[in-house]
Amino acid sequence: MKKLSLQLLLAGAFAVCFTACKKDEPDPTPTPTTQNQQATTQADDNARVSKELDDMTKDVNDAVSATPSMSGGRVDEILPCDATVLYDTLDANRQITITYDGTSCDGQRTRTGVVTVAIPVGVNWTDVNAVLSVDIQDLHITRLSDNKSITVNGLQTITNTTGGLVAFLSSLESIKHRIEGDNLNIAFDDSTNRNWSVDKQHHFEYDNGIKFSVTGMHAEGSTTGIVEWGTARDGSEFQTIIDEALTIRQDCNFRLTSGKETIKNLTTNQQLTLEFGLNAQGEPAVCPGLGMYYMKIGWTDWQGNPQHLLYPYW
Repeated sequence: MKKLSLQLLLAGAFAVCFTACKKDEPDPTPTPTTQNQQATTQADDNARVSKELDDMTKDVNDAVSATPSMSGGRVDEILPCDATVLYDTLDANRQITITYDGTSCDGQRTRTGVVTVAIPVGVNWTDVNAVLSVDIQDLHITRLSDNKSITVNGLQTITNTTGGLVAFLSSLESIKHRIEGDNLNIAFDDSTNRNWSVDKQHHFEYDNGIKFSVTGMHAEGSTTGIVEWGTARDGSEFQTIIDEALTIRQDCNFRLTSGKETIKNLTTNQQLTLEFGLNAQGEPAVCPGLGMYYMKIGWTDWQGNPQHLLYPYW
């Protein structure tokens, strides 16, 4: 009887352990809802960080161009409406300090933080290959539609590879700037901190106002056109490749109106495709100004089936 009881006890313990272990194991097949959340989070993070860095870069270009002693040409003062801009033209590295302190010009987000821009004495921003050093300090952006926020810290350089000033674009053929940043720290509102690197070109042309196209300049092995890379919010390594240039237009309130990207997850070997500039029906949108655009997010699920959804962006 004792022997039988011991056998029953061991069998019961094994059953309890097996059940508990099964409960602790993650489901190897994510649900459609989980996949949608993962796709929208990664796509939204990518689009939001890229947009905020592009908007900050535009502010830097405008601030430098607004002072003849740095730009090399006299232009009208066009400065961000949610920041104070101070100039120091006496030091060896002439500096501009942009202090964000309120609601952005488009009314869609708030920004706080400081961006310090330096250009050496003897160099004008209009010169070919002139370089700006940009120090981003606690640039905190909150999107007012859902109160989601990011905070950016780190160093970037902006190189005027062709020379010329965007303010005079209507009389020039085109202007190209290269923007590079290594290991920028991105803090998300769920308390995760990740490092992202950036290498992109802004190609400015005049078409009913300023239009600039964004392309990726980084290459790793046989992969070219990489615009951003680093660690995603979930801890996986990623690369973002621009497949069709992202286009931002002044006559659409400097909105992203078209373009395609691929986000490669190097940890899981999964990838997302993003198509920008669509309406709620997934068709190319008429310029909405301050209204919503949609991006089409596509991926292949764990069963090998193609999936897609439309997700709004500002």
